[in-house]
Amino acid sequence: MVNLFDKAAKWVAAQTKAHASQSVVYRRADAFVPLSAATGESEQDVQDTDGFTMTHTSVDWLITAADLVLNDVTVLPEVGDLIEQTIGAKTFTYKVLSMEGDEKHWRYTEEITKTMLRVHTKLVSNS
Repeated sequence: MVNLFDKAAKWVAAQTKAHASQSVVYRRADAFVPLSAATGESEQDVQDTDGFTMTHTSVDWLITAADLVLNDVTVLPEVGDLIEQTIGAKTFTYKVLSMEGDEKHWRYTEEITKTMLRVHTKLVSNS
C-alpha cells in the first residue's frame, strides 16, 4: 500500500522538475548527463580556530535521483563532480563540495522516498 506521504513527495518532485527547474549538464570525468535541476542555497555557521563564527553558503541543486545516470548506471553525487548551467552565451560551472562540519556534499530532500537529491556546490568558473 502506498502511503499519502510517498505520493505527495513524488508529486512535489515532479512539480519541481516540471515548473521550477532548468536544463543543466552533470559531469563526472568523461561521463555526463543532461538533466533538469532546480537551484537553492544552504547556509551553515561554523566557528574558526579563533572562535569567530563564519557563514558558508553553497549553491544547491535539486535533482530527481532517478535522473542521475552516468554510463547507464544510476549514481549518487561525488565530491568533484561538476554541474554546468548555460545562460545565454555564458556557461557557469559548479563543483560538488562538502559543507563545513557534519553536512555531506549531498542529501535526500526527504528520507522516506529518496526521490530528490540536494547537491551542495560552489561556483568555480563562468565563461
